[in-house]
Amino acid sequence: MLGWALAATIVYCFARSNGYPDLLEHQGLTRCPTACHKARSVAFSAAKVWCTGLNAFVYSRASRNALTPGCNGWRRVLRISLLGAGLTFFGVAMSEHLLRRAGFNGKQLLRLSLAGACLNVPYRILLSAAVTQVMWQMVHALGSTAPLV
Repeated sequence: MLGWALAATIVYCFARSNGYPDLLEHQGLTRCPTACHKARSVAFSAAKVWCTGLNAFVYSRASRNALTPGCNGWRRVLRISLLGAGLTFFGVAMSEHLLRRAGFNGKQLLRLSLAGACLNVPYRILLSAAVTQVMWQMVHALGSTAPLV
């Protein structure tokens, strides 16, 4: 799983550096949008949410302003925390989006994206194991109770 995540990270970063679009990037409406343009924008936003996942979409929108580079003090701590959480909880596309939004590019972007994959894969494996264990315990508990007569 880690091998696939690392390979996907390299391919995705290469594709984005060659101009492929970012699904999590926000394109605003024109000053006087027509009804057709509004409908197309809503449909495109719905497709973005479908492809990236609601959690990643909301996280990218909520953290947008806090990721600006060059901040000091508590905003720097917030920025680092948001990046760390995003790299851990979300996959390749979200990691690359957050790092670009935070001002990283080139080899530094690739290195941090690879580090994000190394954080995300163990998190997802641990989460899957925990959910499986809880489900197993529930099935075991339901199977061991004697029926009331």
